[in-house]
Amino acid sequence: MKFSRISTLTILIAAMAGLIAVIVGLYWTTFRHEAPGFVPTPAGQRVPFGLDFSLPTLQGETLRLADLRGQVVLLNVWATWCYPCRAEMPAMAALYRRYRANPHRPQGFTIVAVATDSQGREIVAPFAKAHKLPFHILLDVKNALTVQLALPGIPTSYLLDQQGRIVLREVGQRDWNHPSMHRLLDALLAESTGS
Repeated sequence: MKFSRISTLTILIAAMAGLIAVIVGLYWTTFRHEAPGFVPTPAGQRVPFGLDFSLPTLQGETLRLADLRGQVVLLNVWATWCYPCRAEMPAMAALYRRYRANPHRPQGFTIVAVATDSQGREIVAPFAKAHKLPFHILLDVKNALTVQLALPGIPTSYLLDQQGRIVLREVGQRDWNHPSMHRLLDALLAESTGS
């Protein structure tokens, strides 16, 4: 009987250690603490995004990507059920506010977040309201954009210059409000104004 209690205890301890290792591994891969490695494509090597689309906004209007030409655009494809997507939203909101609400900053930047939730407005609107998301949120209930772009997963984000060319393509959660992104946006906005 003593042997069986020791074996059971050993198995229980090994199972707990395994579970802790999995949790730590997930935490480490989800919350990387190193600085983001934003490596932009040089201006002469950028290619056009190549896909124009129109999707409904949470307000029921239609937004067309081509209508944003002339602005630097951070295009993010996400879903409310996706934990890394949800986790990067506060940084995106802070980045948007930094560039849109500050009168000392250029106004040529916007964010478009395309929600791929099949429930659409019913689930996305409460999430956006609860998290006070200030940027454009579009609804892609048929997941057409993900298919057309052949995305490997979400979140996937594209940073487009004022001419609609791809500066960055990032797959996975990022700290969009990191100083390296501020420097990149400042450089892109200076490019577009010629300063």
